[in-house]
Amino acid sequence: MGKLILIAGENSSGKSVFAENLICGFHGQKYYIATMIPAAEENEARIRKHRERRAGMGFTDFEKGSHIRELPVEPGSYVLLEDVSNLLANIIFMENGSPEDALADIRGVLAKCGICVAVTISRFDWEGTDEGTRDYIRQMKELNERLAELADTYVVMENGTPIVKKGELPDAV
Repeated sequence: MGKLILIAGENSSGKSVFAENLICGFHGQKYYIATMIPAAEENEARIRKHRERRAGMGFTDFEKGSHIRELPVEPGSYVLLEDVSNLLANIIFMENGSPEDALADIRGVLAKCGICVAVTISRFDWEGTDEGTRDYIRQMKELNERLAELADTYVVMENGTPIVKKGELPDAV
């Protein structure tokens, strides 16, 4: 099973840029798994921004909202999963699934790759949300806790700075 590096933080905390820079230090086949399914113009803009930023970084891109374990990832490769919160939202709201389904997807990728750098949102605003959203947030927190336990390295982005909470960051490979 591959190693999991979990990068957590609030929106716009720099976690995606940090994850991209980290994985670009590795030498070998790199995959970028984008899980956002656009539902609004804001989503489209975020997708465009991420595509433009990673252009020329050497990734093979996959855009898939769920069932990511089915992707043809080469053994020993490097995977950037962007991001866990979208993966879970897709599984819950589009497939009536659960955090266990998302965890199975991530474990399926880990079974194939050498290192998976997974990005996740770790701070949520409950105020003004409906019960369905609050239930999603509870499930997202549960999944994040399970991933943090599974992770070889757990990093939290605070004010644009990566803080290693568990393990250590690998040297370029």
